[in-house]
Amino acid sequence: MRSEKLEPGAAELALRQSEERLRLVSLATNDAVWDWDLVTDNVWWGQGFETVFWYEPGVLDARHETWNDLIHPDERHRVISSVRAAIEDGNTFWSGEYRFRRRDGSYADVYDRGYVIHDPVTRKPVRMVGSMMDVTHRKRAEEQIQASRAALRLLAVRHQDVREEERTRIAREIHDSLGQALTALKLQLASAEAVATTTAPSLGARLRETTQMVDDLVKSVRRIASELRPPILDHLGLPAALEWLAQDFSRRTGITCTARLQPINLVIGDEHATALFRITQEALTNVSRHAQATSVELELGVEGGCVAIQINDNGRGITEKVASGPDSLGILGMRERAAAVGGVLEVVPRAAGGTRVAAWFPRPAGAGAAT
Repeated sequence: MRSEKLEPGAAELALRQSEERLRLVSLATNDAVWDWDLVTDNVWWGQGFETVFWYEPGVLDARHETWNDLIHPDERHRVISSVRAAIEDGNTFWSGEYRFRRRDGSYADVYDRGYVIHDPVTRKPVRMVGSMMDVTHRKRAEEQIQASRAALRLLAVRHQDVREEERTRIAREIHDSLGQALTALKLQLASAEAVATTTAPSLGARLRETTQMVDDLVKSVRRIASELRPPILDHLGLPAALEWLAQDFSRRTGITCTARLQPINLVIGDEHATALFRITQEALTNVSRHAQATSVELELGVEGGCVAIQINDNGRGITEKVASGPDSLGILGMRERAAAVGGVLEVVPRAAGGTRVAAWFPRPAGAGAAT
C-alpha cells in the first residue's frame, strides 16, 4: 500500500487536529485519557486525570514522577512487563487492572486499556493512547459480595451441621426412649393376652390386635429413627449405609435400585460421608417423586483422586431449565451441601434417557487408599 507523504505544514495541521480531538475526548469522558509518545517517552494526561485522581495540572512534572512511579510497588513489574510485551509483540491493544496512586497517597483500583499506533511506513510502534477507569467502588462491591457469599456458605454449613446433630439426637431419643417404652408395652400386652386367652377369649382377641398395633408402631418408630440418622452410617460406614438406602428405596417404591459401591471408608471422613449420604437420599427422593423411573443405579468410588458418586435413573429426564432453576430447592440444597465440603455437583439429562446426578469430592488430606 502506498502512503501519501504530507507536507510539513499539512503534517503540523494534522497533528494539531489530532491533539484537539484527543483533548475534546478527554473532556467528554470521566475516565483519565492519556497519550504516550513511545519515541520521547512523554505522557500527556487529559483533564480526567485531575478529576479522577485529584492531581493538579503540571504537578507530576514538578515532582518528576512518571506513570511507572504511580503504580503500586507490588504490581509495578507485572503491569510494565505486560505493556512492554504487548508493544514488542506487535499487538494493537492492551488492558489490565492494577492499583494507581492518588494525589493523597491512597491507591485507586483502575482498569486501564490502551491502543498502540504504528508508523504506517516502518510499522514501528510510535504512540499509545488509552484511558484509565476508576473501578475502586466496583471492586469493593465485588469483595463485599464475595464476603457475603462466603459468610452465607459458612452459615449454611453450620446450619447443616446443627441439623445433622439434631437429627442424630432425635433419632437416638426415638430409638432408645420411645422404642424401649413401646417394646416394654408390647411385652406387657403379650403377657396379658396369654392370661386373657384362657379366662376371657374375647378380651384376648382384642389384646392380640392391640399387640399387633404396638408391633407395627415399633417398626414405624425404628423406620423414622433410621431415616433421621441411620445408625449403620455411623457404625459400618458409607458403603453399607448406601446399600441399606438402596434396598429400603426399592422396598418402599417398587423401583429397582442397583448399587455398585467401593469400600471407601478409609478414604473419607464423617463430614464427607454424611454429605454423600444426604445427596443420595435427596436424589432418590426426587426420582420417586418426579422421574417416573423403573430402575436406578448407584455408583460410588474413587476417580482421578476424587471421591465420586453417581445416581442414574431411566426416567423421563430432567430439563436444563429445571436443573438450574431457582425453584429446584432440592437440587440447590444438594449443590450447597457438596460445596460446603469442597465438592461439585452436577444434575443433567442422560443421552440415553433419564437423569444423572453426580458429585465429586476431593479426598481429605492424609486419607488412605480405598480398601
